[in-house]
Amino acid sequence: MLYTVDVRKLPVVTNCYTVERKTVWSAMDPDNLLIFVHKGRCLFRTEREETAVGENEAFLIPAGQEYVRRPLSGEPAVFTYLHFRTSFPLQEAEPSAVRAWLREEKTALESAALSDSGGMAPPLEKLCVGSHTVLDGGAAELCERILRESERRHVESGYIASLLLAGLLGNMMLPAAGELLSDFDAGSLAPVPQRLRKAVLHIRRNLGRTVTLDELSRVAGVSPQHVIRLFRAGLGTTPLQYVNRLKIQYAKHLIQFSPALSMKEIAYELGFENPHYFSRLFTHLAGESPRSFRARVLLPDEAYREGLPPDRTGTGQGEPSGK
Repeated sequence: MLYTVDVRKLPVVTNCYTVERKTVWSAMDPDNLLIFVHKGRCLFRTEREETAVGENEAFLIPAGQEYVRRPLSGEPAVFTYLHFRTSFPLQEAEPSAVRAWLREEKTALESAALSDSGGMAPPLEKLCVGSHTVLDGGAAELCERILRESERRHVESGYIASLLLAGLLGNMMLPAAGELLSDFDAGSLAPVPQRLRKAVLHIRRNLGRTVTLDELSRVAGVSPQHVIRLFRAGLGTTPLQYVNRLKIQYAKHLIQFSPALSMKEIAYELGFENPHYFSRLFTHLAGESPRSFRARVLLPDEAYREGLPPDRTGTGQGEPSGK
């Protein structure tokens, strides 16, 4: 399940403690609960879902929702309980709506970061967090720091604990965002098969360099030849063709929203060592040269100011064979 967390104001930590338990526990808390498992495994059941949670994983329970915690082995489990409040209640969210919002935020962020003015995108007003999240090793340290600040009870401790909790929630958003953005192919919005999602996400995170077939093989956990078969069966293309298509789509985005970047800079940004190869590939896949596309998408006065000469790049036949 997905929840949106309003972060226009910092979340307030109302209580924090670490316990070791191997008993069944049932409760309903007036505050939101974030439960981080340091050791062991247990089952959490709410009225909406039932989920097994293990080490370095977190479970989020909105305020006022009854839950049951049940151990999954005879060994005790160690938890950190974070009770917190937000300005607005946590809202259950539909994946399709969150996916659309993430795409908008990602586009705004990339456009701002690559703009000539070097401006920043507006700060996020909400976070998208899954009810069950697998976290990295830094999450345990964040929980410990929040616990220490809660115990200190100094004037500034509440603010520091709130900042740390916001950081922890931000870390919880990363897996949810990555999963949602890997669910769909950027070009056709065709569903990406489950076995290819990790490979596709790896490609999207590394558009600025060359991604090898061996890399994709390791990420997907199958042989290189099987990766090719999966891409052909699931996406109707080869891994190389898929990577190139994503790069050209991103190149279009950079051309349109970062007009100060030269074609050479865009080529290097996308990991092409040879700008001429990038131009030929763009022409083959987009049906027009990069300069022609730029002249078409820019407003007439912008194109005039850029002083773009007539495009003389041919469309070519077939995909370029070298870089």
